Amino acid sequence: YSDAALQNKIGTGVTLDVSPTVTTSYYATVSGDGACANAAYTGKGVTVTVNRTATAADISANAPAPVCNGTSVTLAASSTTVPGGTFRWYQDAGLQQRVYTGDQFTVAPSATTTYYVTVSGSSVCENDDNTGKDVQVVVNRLATAADITAANPPAVCTGTIESLAASSTIPAAVYNWYTDPALTNNVYTGPSYQVTATANTSYYVTVQGTGVCASAANTGKRVQVSVNVRPTATLSGAAAICAGSTANLQVTFTGTAPWSIVYTDGSASQAVNGINTPNYTLNVSPAANATYTLLAVNDANCTGTVSGSGTVTTPPAVTAAITGGATAVCAGSTSAPFIGNPAGGAWSIAPTTTATIDAGGIVTGISAGTATITYAPNVACAQPSVTTTINVVAALATPVISG
Repeated sequence: YSDAALQNKIGTGVTLDVSPTVTTSYYATVSGDGACANAAYTGKGVTVTVNRTATAADISANAPAPVCNGTSVTLAASSTTVPGGTFRWYQDAGLQQRVYTGDQFTVAPSATTTYYVTVSGSSVCENDDNTGKDVQVVVNRLATAADITAANPPAVCTGTIESLAASSTIPAAVYNWYTDPALTNNVYTGPSYQVTATANTSYYVTVQGTGVCASAANTGKRVQVSVNVRPTATLSGAAAICAGSTANLQVTFTGTAPWSIVYTDGSASQAVNGINTPNYTLNVSPAANATYTLLAVNDANCTGTVSGSGTVTTPPAVTAAITGGATAVCAGSTSAPFIGNPAGGAWSIAPTTTATIDAGGIVTGISAGTATITYAPNVACAQPSVTTTINVVAALATPVISG
């Protein structure tokens, strides 16, 4: 019976199958040979206690903050309505694929994933299908080099400050710059990074922002800084020349042709452009002693540094002269010596059929006529040669005395 008054009979027999939805009491009577059925309110009461089924409302399990692909996160569940509850985690809403039992569940999904947790405990049964508490783990993708716009800057000269710039369509983008592709040495944070160029160097920039995590190792955007080494020019050499002559000094270059230089003798400067050899001869013609230095050098790419010097000396000019001697000499006789200035030069005479001259400047007459004497000095910056003439007089006939 379903009532203590035994008015609503629901079955006969020693067993009774029931499926109550709430806690329910049933009443059984018995009768037999010599015994009548129980009177009202004297049946045997049997109570079937029905525990409720848990719902999502029984569980507290908040979704974690978004995580990056490959990052692990721990999901936690608790309940104030099911003390000491047992939590079970599933990867489907139908609660068919259980993946963990416990109140804390660590996962590392590669994409956004929803997990479902149930609870059961004292007087509370586990959630029915499709009634678990859903917990979504949002997984943000990792940025790649394709997410970043960052061009290689033009080549610069050593020591130049270069500005590297990055941009992206990712919202709220944050940029980090590294010196290694493994992204372990972070040197700057921001979209524009200024570096002092000293050598060819590669930098790597990453980006992260709304819904996108920073690039993984070896996936940053590479930015190449190319550096042109500044040229050098070294001046050397020493020479002594006569006024009006040309001296050769040497300029040695490093760098990339063509080169241009500016040099000075201490009073005026002069430029030479379009030099295509690393070993250049600089021709100078000072009017007086001079020391030359370089003021500037440029090669095909950069300005550079200069060093060294070259010196040119110009001895004073010497005027050659012939003194002494005689204006005439008899054939067969010798003259007083001619004197050459400066001393040490060489004598010559022409024609030699008229007269001869020795190293001491003494002329010997041979036959009547005029001879030209030449004196060539043997010192720097002297007049090349000087001349004079001498007349050779025929010897008088030997007188004959008679009578």
